[in-house]
Amino acid sequence: MNLLDTLLRWWNCTLRFDRGKRLIFYRMMRAQLSAGLPLSKALENLTESLYVYPEAAIAARRALQTLRTGDGAAKGFRDSRLVPLSDVGVIRVAERRGNWLPALDTLFGEIQQPQTFFVSVISPNAYFLIVLGVALILAFLMQGILLEITTDPQTLRQNPAYQLSVWLDQWLLPLLAASGAYTMLVLWGRPRWQGSGRYLLLPFDREYRLRVALRYSRFASLMHRQGAGHVDVLNDAMELFAAEPYVLRQLRDARNAHTGGLAIERALAGRVLNPQHAGLLQNMAPQRLTTSYPAAYAALTELLQALLAKRHQSLLVATRILALIGFVVLFLTMAGGIFTMFTDSVFFPTHL
Repeated sequence: MNLLDTLLRWWNCTLRFDRGKRLIFYRMMRAQLSAGLPLSKALENLTESLYVYPEAAIAARRALQTLRTGDGAAKGFRDSRLVPLSDVGVIRVAERRGNWLPALDTLFGEIQQPQTFFVSVISPNAYFLIVLGVALILAFLMQGILLEITTDPQTLRQNPAYQLSVWLDQWLLPLLAASGAYTMLVLWGRPRWQGSGRYLLLPFDREYRLRVALRYSRFASLMHRQGAGHVDVLNDAMELFAAEPYVLRQLRDARNAHTGGLAIERALAGRVLNPQHAGLLQNMAPQRLTTSYPAAYAALTELLQALLAKRHQSLLVATRILALIGFVVLFLTMAGGIFTMFTDSVFFPTHL
């Protein structure tokens, strides 16, 4: 998958066919399937309904086309680029096992409790980040404003607002370009990089691993409730994370370790789950009874949700504090520079 395809899917899934629209779409699918309609008829109804979003009709139409050609509905949802790859993985597992209702319930849970970095950290801080951005633009334009007051080089060099504006004129665009490049690097590298390369991801790697553990735990709880074994869960999880090579390798290593005789908790430790969370899973299923794992994974899911929420809260507060500090520094620098320049040049002109 190339970068252009990734960006297009992100645009479609974030703006065109967002979580709210997908939730309605999945609920309409579930209502029809629970009423006994076959999948093909449910998709056909969604393509013709006047009460669905155009994007939902497009996704349903593509899924219906690939279903009728024998390639499965999951391929159509994937090809539409309107459905996230994580959702496609759940749909593919549901299609292969013939259990659509539990899979759709899983998607409901992931949509209603997204707990992504953007939703939990960036969106609540949007106001503060916009204010900081406006302050940066004003500081960037401060050169021109001060030059309207005076053109004396010595006076300008001594003015902190002018010095800040000159510095921003030289470095703002390169810094923005570097920040954008690093953001793309993080988004591209998190699901792909292996080994020491992940050190470049800094705190974003820890947040990503926690979300992976949460998604796996929620999925494992669902699969165990349906009677799946540990190897089946790992195999199906590979389809769920098919677009994330880093997680795929961890799942493959965990499966090989478990089929080689290692207990499932030890096989997951240091791979899909960190050792502490794997130990908690073992404590909640002490005798490794098959019937105890649905509840054990459900409890682990709740714990991971709380830990991820706490992590996001910490990042939210840190981002807000940094944005406020940046705004205060910019505001005081600009206000002090304008006041000093205005009083020196107007009320106390140097030529008098």
